[in-house]
Amino acid sequence: MLVIAWKWELTGGILFIITGAALSPFVYLMNYNRTHSFGISLGKILMITFPFIVVGLLFLLNHFLYRARRTEI
Repeated sequence: MLVIAWKWELTGGILFIITGAALSPFVYLMNYNRTHSFGISLGKILMITFPFIVVGLLFLLNHFLYRARRTEI
């Protein structure tokens, strides 16, 4: 997925965001069944799936900023 994102920032950014969003319910349910704690499960989501969403947003930001600079020149 990272190789795709390096080559095509828009597609890779969308893939990272979808992956992070799609994995969140699974990570939450798995941790909630183990600990029965909302706070701990939310913390695990932030540690495991939130970085995927942030990376995806950064790839999208880079794509749109690069496109704006390219049309300026």
